[in-house]
Amino acid sequence: MRRLPGFTDKKATKEFGRRLEKLVALRTLGNTPDPELPRWLETLPSDTRKRLAKYGLLDARTLANSKPLSEHLADFHASLLHKGDSNDHADLVTGRARRTCEGYKFKQFADFNPSKVQRFLSEMRDNGEGISAQTSNFYLQAIKQFARWMVRDGRASESPLDHLAGVNVKLDRRHDRRNLIASELSHLLKTTAAGPVHHRLNGRARAMLYRAAMETGLRRNELRSLTPACIDFDAAMPVIAVDPANVKNRKPTVQAIRRELAEELLRWIEDAKIGPESPLWGNLTENTAMMLQKDLKAADIDYVDDAGRYADFHALRHSFVSLIAQGGVHPKLAQKLARHSDINLTMSRYSHTLLADKSEALNVLPEFPSVFDASDNQRQALRVTGTDATDTPPQNVLPPCLPEKGAPGGNSVQSRRAMTQTVTPRAVLK
Repeated sequence: MRRLPGFTDKKATKEFGRRLEKLVALRTLGNTPDPELPRWLETLPSDTRKRLAKYGLLDARTLANSKPLSEHLADFHASLLHKGDSNDHADLVTGRARRTCEGYKFKQFADFNPSKVQRFLSEMRDNGEGISAQTSNFYLQAIKQFARWMVRDGRASESPLDHLAGVNVKLDRRHDRRNLIASELSHLLKTTAAGPVHHRLNGRARAMLYRAAMETGLRRNELRSLTPACIDFDAAMPVIAVDPANVKNRKPTVQAIRRELAEELLRWIEDAKIGPESPLWGNLTENTAMMLQKDLKAADIDYVDDAGRYADFHALRHSFVSLIAQGGVHPKLAQKLARHSDINLTMSRYSHTLLADKSEALNVLPEFPSVFDASDNQRQALRVTGTDATDTPPQNVLPPCLPEKGAPGGNSVQSRRAMTQTVTPRAVLK
């Protein structure tokens, strides 16, 4: 015999007892409760649900479904950290999932509704200066990742969001990036190195940061984690090793660098007296885009070009891939240097080809004869034979098949004979 507290209302207590008896019968027979019963269980006080689970009437999954989403999201955030994600990434993904849940006031996982998730994201896109299609897809990706984690962790039987698909980002590009050409990059480094301190870095430190980004293709967080110990200056080919915890795909990264860059970095490290385990750029700001924008303005380089493309900090990575692609590097090797899993990403999104490069590439085509030259030669041949009538075309010539005004019909013998004769020009018929 088990005893559970009822309610002050007698009718509610009887309904509570009736549903408990139904739950006991279903558990005894091994049947699955209908959808209405789990929803009722979710409305019970937390202590009551825990006692039912202790008695064996609720399994761990049903008990988890009745937990507030806030608790599940906190556990999800912890799981991201445990698998090696950075704290910033865990905050970003969990924050997007939480905002989506709050959009339609989902309290428990059982409240998840695919149509409401789609409607919420649509409203976020259409709300004035709403989010872009790509950002909308990031939100959808985060909430779907959370739902799949619920299933893998044994807290839910299935994800109701797996069938949802993102929107076409090609129809709503808000922040396309451009590459900086070699002359712009060189000018940026010169003016920045002589510039004042801002964003906690002096001009030379910012110039070294930009040069490292444009010569290695490393991302901001990867550069932020670098210390002098990460660089092997003595190897036959200098390399930079990045800890997997700071790499986007969480894989060990060893990036080859040019000897010139290695010597420049070593000289700068010695002049700045940076310790072996100290970050090369200290506590690097999160606002690297604003930092670069200020230096671009000082160098008189457009932050946004005529096509509406941006030259933010990640554009330095675009410039790196574009420069090696334009230099004739094999696409597969360019993919390796960019550390992309898909070669299409390397060649389509990151390898920006300038119009001048396209024009230069067309020079490989063979030379073809001019159609005008061929036409002139044909016309000269016609003149020689006397069959070219294009020089002085006759004016006001009456077609030979038409009768003169007031003459008999055009079917006469004279008319037919006239078709074979040269016609003297006459006034045009009215």
